[in-house]
Amino acid sequence: MVEIFLLFMGLVYLLLFLFVILDFLCFLFEGDRIWIGRTLLVRYIILLSTNLYFYCTKPFSPDQRVSVCVLLVLGMAAYLYCIHRKSLAPPILEVIVNCLLLLGSGLYGSFAIQMGNMWLSVVCPLPAMLLFIMMLWDNHAKAVNELGALCEGGELPLSESWTTQFCWFLLQQKIRKKFPVLLMLCLPLLLCVVAVLLLFGQNSDLLVRVFTET
Repeated sequence: MVEIFLLFMGLVYLLLFLFVILDFLCFLFEGDRIWIGRTLLVRYIILLSTNLYFYCTKPFSPDQRVSVCVLLVLGMAAYLYCIHRKSLAPPILEVIVNCLLLLGSGLYGSFAIQMGNMWLSVVCPLPAMLLFIMMLWDNHAKAVNELGALCEGGELPLSESWTTQFCWFLLQQKIRKKFPVLLMLCLPLLLCVVAVLLLFGQNSDLLVRVFTET
């Protein structure tokens, strides 16, 4: 009975995997999404199944499990926030959310390397990684559209904080200019997470290697 249930769940996951791949191809070549790929249930099942699989199979050593869980939780929190929000967050928070999505996609890429099996490396982490990449692109489009409308209406708020002004400026940039900067900003964010984990005596080597292995 258990084997039948696992087989059924595997078939469901493979079907959703195909939906996500098709959704990404449509998004990449046509700039649009298929309706089932945008369905919240599909995205929830893909992300929860992927995270649960990696948590149960333990592709990393036990002393790195806390680091893995922290990044998974932060990435999932950023993703869930993005799919349920109605408008842009404050500029600094918006940049942090995008950095967390980048870290999450990097972590799934690291999972793919750790699998040691070509089939599992494609089927398991790829859908979740593509979902994060598409969300990053959606965030970019939302930021450009909303901030462009505010600029045209003269409503873009000014701030004396150079950090806020920098974030406003970054969010309005074209994607080829924005993402390299976001990638660099991931490092101080990563160091903050490492510092917190070290404060509680946790091994954080994995967090340092997320991008060096991908």
